[in-house]
Amino acid sequence: MILKLKKLIKNNSNKQDSELIEKITEYYQRILNREPDPEGLNNALHNIKNNIMTLGRLEISLLNSDEYKNLNLKNEEINKEEIDYFYKFIKKPIFIIGVPRSGTGLLYQALCAHPELAWFDVDDLKLWIPERRQEKLKKYYTKLTEQKKKFPMDEDCLAIFGRNLLNPKKFENLPPGSYPIEGETFWKLYFDSRFVEDISNNKKFNLVKALSDVIIRQKKSRFLNKAPQNIMRLYVIKKIFPDAIFINIARNPRSVVSSMITRSEKEGSFDTGIPILDVENYNKLDSVQKWAWRYKEITEIIYEFSIQNLHQFKTVFYEEFMQNPKKIVKDIFDFCSLDIPENFEQLLPKIRDEPTKKWVQKLNKEDIEKILEITKSSIQKMNYPYKI
Repeated sequence: MILKLKKLIKNNSNKQDSELIEKITEYYQRILNREPDPEGLNNALHNIKNNIMTLGRLEISLLNSDEYKNLNLKNEEINKEEIDYFYKFIKKPIFIIGVPRSGTGLLYQALCAHPELAWFDVDDLKLWIPERRQEKLKKYYTKLTEQKKKFPMDEDCLAIFGRNLLNPKKFENLPPGSYPIEGETFWKLYFDSRFVEDISNNKKFNLVKALSDVIIRQKKSRFLNKAPQNIMRLYVIKKIFPDAIFINIARNPRSVVSSMITRSEKEGSFDTGIPILDVENYNKLDSVQKWAWRYKEITEIIYEFSIQNLHQFKTVFYEEFMQNPKKIVKDIFDFCSLDIPENFEQLLPKIRDEPTKKWVQKLNKEDIEKILEITKSSIQKMNYPYKI
């Protein structure tokens, strides 16, 4: 089958066709766990090129297909004793969430230093990406580098260039060579890039087994992960891990929007990876308003989940964390039933005493008014303690 696909790709010398074939193939692999047959590939390619179908509609079509449903029915026959064996290694997993660019990464870095916690490392990436895709990614990023073009420093990029792209001083508080990642590449093995309410028993089993493998391999007792995109799967994660703990970090919307714009300018593009829910109203907005709208939607999704899971949910505020990291991290450890390590202060990353206000230089008065108009209600719901 792979040889047939290579022949099809070769015959479609048009660059746009080749890229579409690659994307269609990825959808088949992710949803149906197989390569597309030549007829299905040609039909999908023809329909997308002629605006009869979009990639989004292709995804929906595959998810609604009898093949996908039958695949999931077969997967229901998972041995309960077998899955329970792996569950015993994953007690009270901790998930850091928040609007992207809210400080989730810095908080993750601080918590990763706890000696009981296991987490995804950059070296894990190649375990989740097929070699065939790695080869294509390497060619793609090498070409962009040669052409001196900007590209996102995402997990695909890290998988190819690895530690060569990393700042060795960024994680000085962690064991030498450590570099925590979000693991969105891992989560996509089990979840679609959309809001989902449940997954098949087979996927649950493989997910639990994979996470238990991480904990066992690292010889730790608990699992920690930071991935803002997990807000698309909060309720599923709660189903899979009923005792999970969720730590949300909230930040001034002006700072978040400013950081999103800066990231987009630096890398040529920036996508939160979280679908827009109200596309109709979103499309009516200008660029600054669109970033603010993302903040609003994500914050309100988190808020709705928080009020349903009060005893397993804790919100911390970025500004408080920056001003008093020792207190905030200790409070989180206490909330998560983790002992305070003896060398606690040495494990904390270097954090400036006062948060900077880069948004002051980045945003003009009109921008700020637009941001606050859109995010005001969301801020109030989260009981943001600072004057905006």
